[in-house]
Amino acid sequence: MTERELPAEFPIIQFDYFDCDSDSENGEEILEDLDLGSSWVGGGFVDLPPGISCPEDHEFIAQLDMERFSKSDPVGLLPTTGHLYFFFTFRGPGKVLYWDGERKDLKRVKASGRGVFPDRKEIAFIRTSVERLDSRYYREEDGKRAWDCFAGGKLSKVYGIHTNCQMREGEILRETAEKVVLLQIGEGYTGEGVLTASIAPEDLKARDFSKCVMSWGQS
Repeated sequence: MTERELPAEFPIIQFDYFDCDSDSENGEEILEDLDLGSSWVGGGFVDLPPGISCPEDHEFIAQLDMERFSKSDPVGLLPTTGHLYFFFTFRGPGKVLYWDGERKDLKRVKASGRGVFPDRKEIAFIRTSVERLDSRYYREEDGKRAWDCFAGGKLSKVYGIHTNCQMREGEILRETAEKVVLLQIGEGYTGEGVLTASIAPEDLKARDFSKCVMSWGQS
């Protein structure tokens, strides 16, 4: 796979974060600071529907309100209702769960683990944007164009170019051509390292999230 085989620009959904409230004395999360079914990353609680629990030996990463995200979807592949839940483990591909039901049926429960993303942050400023492929390259002192393995790591997004500083240029381009970035949590949250959930386009269209793969890249 080469750069010439991919589009020059990729439409994406970009987002930022708000810090969530906590008890100033003990640092515990205030459960009422976000509406039921809101979109957030990390923390010790998650809004789950009946019959769904946190996967064993996985860390809760994020919950996304798809009604809100789909309003900024430039590609039209995302569900327009329901919620996506992301759970991560370093020992496997992770798990992504989708539930398409009434918000009123959700219940706020204690999430599994808090080791990976301990601080809950509300997802904010969800918007349509563009990611350029040439942003992944830089000019060396002799003028030659070179691949920047760290480029794109600041962004938190859906869609666009795959990001993992431990992968080579050809691997990133191939992954970008074959998979959809369902979620990228960038260094705006993590400080260092990027978590990515990727899925085949046909699986996303079929709402089959069982083959979604989550990966962590860090130098």
